[in-house]
Amino acid sequence: MPPRHAVNSSVMTSLAVRLTAVCSTDCGSGLNSSRALGAQQAAPGSWPWQVSLQVDGSHRCGGAIISPYWIVTAAHCVGLQSWKLGRVCRDSR
Repeated sequence: MPPRHAVNSSVMTSLAVRLTAVCSTDCGSGLNSSRALGAQQAAPGSWPWQVSLQVDGSHRCGGAIISPYWIVTAAHCVGLQSWKLGRVCRDSR
């Protein structure tokens, strides 16, 4: 069996090559489409840990429930503002 660090090194090299291929978009330029290709609307309740952070009823960002009191999302979604739980909607309405 090869040393553990040798296995980790080959895994990291493989990962770096794959990430380079996936992340080949030039810095500062966006993708051509703002939609996910082949996407389908999820049925209500099929992703119970997923949330939609909304402002005035419009989707702003997604997030994931990590505890009864915390939701994790990307930093650019919230900035320096505070969010308060306003409404919990457990279906598509």
